[in-house]
Amino acid sequence: MAKKVQIDVKPYIKNNRIYVPLRFIAETFECKVSYSNATVRIDTAPLLIDGIAVKAFQQEYHMIMGGVVQQIKGNAYHEALYRVFEQNKGKKIDEPANYAWRLNLDDPGAYYKNGQFEFLDEKGTSLKRFDIYSLQSAAPEGTLSEYPQIVVHEYDENQWYEFNRSAQESIEQLINTASMNGFLTIISDTVA
Repeated sequence: MAKKVQIDVKPYIKNNRIYVPLRFIAETFECKVSYSNATVRIDTAPLLIDGIAVKAFQQEYHMIMGGVVQQIKGNAYHEALYRVFEQNKGKKIDEPANYAWRLNLDDPGAYYKNGQFEFLDEKGTSLKRFDIYSLQSAAPEGTLSEYPQIVVHEYDENQWYEFNRSAQESIEQLINTASMNGFLTIISDTVA
């Protein structure tokens, strides 16, 4: 729910950028701000799933010759990624007849698993898992509308939902941004 908050210092524009007071913005979003040795530190609250703090977001994806497992550590990333999954689940659907990590071009309704995404606690135990699947392009002409293009499986609830491409792209963008900003660590890479 949006609420208005009065800023204590007027923002200003310099070199086509808008400047606002960092402490005010951080504390408005319930972050803790501290200074030490000319360094500003902003701590955000961890994402809680069923009352347990998320310590890492883990992505696994496979390619023809191997796979990659990588983790993101950063409360703001965890919150944003979780929100994308939860807010973009479409209508509930039945479990697809055929889905797997490998392509199956012989089955017109088969789904390929793009990735497995898990929110982990401090011990590495999964708190919530989502698997994203894309419909393979082998569906016969005229039948593609029967099958959603992208689906998400909420693994813990064993429930399938329609999903959308823009949400999938948002997840990819957040992961790329986390990587560029040093919040992503590769745990395993078996791609030859």
